[in-house]
Amino acid sequence: MGIPDIIGFTLREARELLASAGIDAADVEITAPPRRRGAGWHDNCRVVRIKAEDNGKIALVVCDPCTEG
Repeated sequence: MGIPDIIGFTLREARELLASAGIDAADVEITAPPRRRGAGWHDNCRVVRIKAEDNGKIALVVCDPCTEG
């Protein structure tokens, strides 16, 4: 079974879909403008990229659509 198409889903929804497919998200990274990178991520961030890791798990790259410049 492949990785479900979770691009655009909230982090919460993506994690639930991955868990139901038996896939563990090993890491979550946030992409943001330089001034916002330290803000961290939360369940309402949106998945913008999926990266395969060497250990067979995946990393999710997310952005926070609610932040202002």
